[in-house]
Amino acid sequence: MKTNYLAIIFFGAVILAGCDKGFDNQNLSRSSNNSAQLISSGNDQCSPGQVEVKNVAARQDGDWTYITGILRHSCSMAVGVELKWTAFYSDNNVAWSRNFWPNSISNIPPNVDFPFEGMNSSRIPPSSNTISVIETRPW
Repeated sequence: MKTNYLAIIFFGAVILAGCDKGFDNQNLSRSSNNSAQLISSGNDQCSPGQVEVKNVAARQDGDWTYITGILRHSCSMAVGVELKWTAFYSDNNVAWSRNFWPNSISNIPPNVDFPFEGMNSSRIPPSSNTISVIETRPW
């Protein structure tokens, strides 16, 4: 009886180990199609350093803070651009930091001025703001 019990535990462990490997293989096969990967087609590359942000201005309207500006990139293809907006209070503490894609999931053509706007709920207006480009990718 004791031998049968050990055999059942052994074979159960072998079956479970096989299931784990099958599950891992399924995840690996999906990872190559992961849409979050930054993969450029061909030799075309577009880095955040190729995006210029200019004319940045912030304004307060009631409980909302808005930030506007213009994006322009020199990439060889149309791309999406992700921005990080960080707002600071007068004591230099961070009021908030948020990432956003100004053109959602649409690409911005190269060498074109693209106006953007972001907004955040804020009862206390920040005293300063920074905008930085953190990612570029073709959609």
